[in-house]
Amino acid sequence: MNNIKVIERILSNLTFKKDFFVVESYPNYPSNRIGIDGSGNIVILVKTINLSQSFFNDINTQNLSIYFDKRCSICINETRTIEFYSILLLKDHSLVYYFINLFEILVHKLGEKPELSEFKEEVDNLRMLFNKATVPGLKTILGLWGELFLIATCDNPVYAIHAWHKMPTDLTDFNDGELKVEVKTTTKSTRTHHFSLSQLSSIINPNTIIASILTSEIDDGLSICDLLDILNEKISSQDSYILLSKVMDVLGDKINFSSDFKFDSVTALSSKRLFRSVDIPCIKETNIPNRIRNVHFEVELDISKSIKKDIKSKFFKILNKHYV
Repeated sequence: MNNIKVIERILSNLTFKKDFFVVESYPNYPSNRIGIDGSGNIVILVKTINLSQSFFNDINTQNLSIYFDKRCSICINETRTIEFYSILLLKDHSLVYYFINLFEILVHKLGEKPELSEFKEEVDNLRMLFNKATVPGLKTILGLWGELFLIATCDNPVYAIHAWHKMPTDLTDFNDGELKVEVKTTTKSTRTHHFSLSQLSSIINPNTIIASILTSEIDDGLSICDLLDILNEKISSQDSYILLSKVMDVLGDKINFSSDFKFDSVTALSSKRLFRSVDIPCIKETNIPNRIRNVHFEVELDISKSIKKDIKSKFFKILNKHYV
């Protein structure tokens, strides 16, 4: 579904012209156009159908502008013409990965020539995603990478996606209502993971497991974007949208920043182990002196206590499919 590499080649060969959209046909969706405006901003021109003669106000945000059913002067293959399109205009080029992914999810859902009112409803959701902006640290990127890797290597990624960060108040990364899973990913040489006392104390119960993953940064590894591309080939456009929305909650507009970090997927797969939370060593809260708060510590997990069977849970079986 994703044409990001093809589109990057198209965009690199375009030269902007004042007062024109310089465009090419969008790969696989020839009624639509991809290109740049007179200021060099990336644009997608969408051939919307306005049967009801609806009118919608333009939308302008920090990263994205959306214009509905506009008369456009375009230049395609050195030929100039005037046609009506709805316009998606990206102001921040670092967001091109999400821009392309979300457009292709949208057009896959609505069709190549969507009705204008349906298009407006969908791009309202897209606008909200682009309003999110955070600056993730390496710890955040590694943690997100581990969670996506677990989804990508399980037997039913769609099930895992719908169990992933279902509620903002969840103390674990996954919760299908029966089993809770907290993912810990480390680049250390030992199976040592960081815990907060408050979190670990709250999740120590028979229905919670810890997924432990070891990896390292390598030049030819997989980035978060690579994992998203792998997953998007396996799931529907609707599930891709859910997945990207959750990733956007973490990364915001810094997806390209995360692409600088690639991790060893081979080591990650061979090292993946599952542990019962009740088997994780923990400090008793009663042993903490009064007025001491925010206690954090590291635990080296005993691989002999990892589990392969004995948990009767659909989600556990899904996670265990590619267990090495």
